[in-house]
Amino acid sequence: MRPSLLASLMILSLGLPNWAAAMERVPGVEGVFGAGLGYLQARESDFLGEGERFSDSRVAMKVFIGADYRRVIGVELAYIDFGRASDGDSRLDARGWAPAALASLPVTTDLALYGKAGQLFWKTDRRTADARGSDDGSDFFYGGGVRYAVTDHLDLRLEHERFELRNADLDLTTIKMQARF
Repeated sequence: MRPSLLASLMILSLGLPNWAAAMERVPGVEGVFGAGLGYLQARESDFLGEGERFSDSRVAMKVFIGADYRRVIGVELAYIDFGRASDGDSRLDARGWAPAALASLPVTTDLALYGKAGQLFWKTDRRTADARGSDDGSDFFYGGGVRYAVTDHLDLRLEHERFELRNADLDLTTIKMQARF
């Protein structure tokens, strides 16, 4: 586990007890936190030099915290470690913070479809045969998924998101466990 992911988990967990108490005071609002693993597919062409092509798939990790109002609308803040994607002499390490808004459509009492949109504040480190460098920025992202209530306080989420880091397209499909408090 990368030190930055471990530090993020520790920072997020420090505020949970106070946040949980605050959520109890607002009717219909629940706090959520969770983590998941995902399959990342990266495609990049404009980041690299003329004529170079990049395509790779890797495992990514995500931790998040947020709030839901009546399990229909919500907000979340996620830290995403996209991992290291490489193809030949090219390598891309990417990570970022992603605040997002979510809207859910309940199908049954235990099953809901949802969409989300937000802004990814990212940092990348890249290496090609000719150069090394790092970059940062922010870009819009969107996604959607299915949420299944396993118990009263535990959900399983399957989600797909599309990120664009400048000219690199990242598709992330994750399976996550989400606790509600």
